[in-house]
Amino acid sequence: MNKLVKSDVYYPAVVPLKDGRSAGSKGKASAAVRRFLFKNKRRILLCACLIAAGAAFGVLAYIRMSVENKNSVFAYMQNYFSGSVLLGASPGEIFKAAFPTLLITGIIMALGGILPPLLPIALARLIFKGFSMGFSTAFFIARYGPKGAAFALVSVVLCGALPLCASVWLLLECRAARGETPPKRGKKRLISWFSIKPKALLTAAVCLSVFVGAALVSALFDSVIGHGLMKSLYGIFTAF
Repeated sequence: MNKLVKSDVYYPAVVPLKDGRSAGSKGKASAAVRRFLFKNKRRILLCACLIAAGAAFGVLAYIRMSVENKNSVFAYMQNYFSGSVLLGASPGEIFKAAFPTLLITGIIMALGGILPPLLPIALARLIFKGFSMGFSTAFFIARYGPKGAAFALVSVVLCGALPLCASVWLLLECRAARGETPPKRGKKRLISWFSIKPKALLTAAVCLSVFVGAALVSALFDSVIGHGLMKSLYGIFTAF
């Protein structure tokens, strides 16, 4: 015992951590993401299947489209690459077209999550989102060949991933805030569908405001960075 007391070896009581606040915030964020994914894994799978089904319909729609309509879409994309202000392909016009559409999507998702009768409309909106992504991918690859895969990567994945994930998140968070509808029948069941607790409304409003922020960032990215990347790729591909 005396040998242990007289020992010259000392151990610090507290081990200092580098940047403890940032590490704690990152840990909380990652834990929240894992908890959200685990809690909603079946619902997320359902949403993913609906988006994939919409994408398949989009590819089929482009294949079945007439040659005249395909040429019209190609003419619009050529105008997009040239950046003509007259036909609405400037960054400002792209932002004006993208942000209201995303805002409408957010409202539909929030209402679909908080009001059970409107849930099919929100799910149909996800199918439509998948349809547009599938249609765009099919157009780029069919018209531009292997180079179209790069266009699809920028236009569909980089510009579309954030608002799509935010839409699914908003829908599921509003559904979780709404809670389960009590099993009633007749008029009582209809009234229970539209009777929402103030706390649930507040949560839905906060989630919608977060979605609006993500939609604003996405629209800015689409109109400025995404548009610039698309034009740069087009310039590189046409130079060779």
